[in-house]
Amino acid sequence: MIAKHADVWNAPGGEPDEVARLSGILDAHCADVGRDPAEIRRSVQVRYAGDDDAFLRSAAEFVKRNVREPDRDRLARRGAGARGGGGRAAAEAARARLKPAPGSYG
Repeated sequence: MIAKHADVWNAPGGEPDEVARLSGILDAHCADVGRDPAEIRRSVQVRYAGDDDAFLRSAAEFVKRNVREPDRDRLARRGAGARGGGGRAAAEAARARLKPAPGSYG
């Protein structure tokens, strides 16, 4: 059903390699129904535990595996609420770095 009708596939989190494996299964299902897998945006819920750097490292691992939409907005929201608002600029910069590449899933 996802391969045939979805615009977005959102993984509920997990390890980057497992999410990439599941994304590959979706690619195979797309081939089965004659759909270009790049038409389906790939996203994942990335846990934020209060550490911006750890969040970015985790998100980057998903981006490397063509899951191009780790929850960039979550980091921006957390950064905006950081002590004194000082994390907002870093969060916005992180969102920009995680922006999907042209022609990628995302």
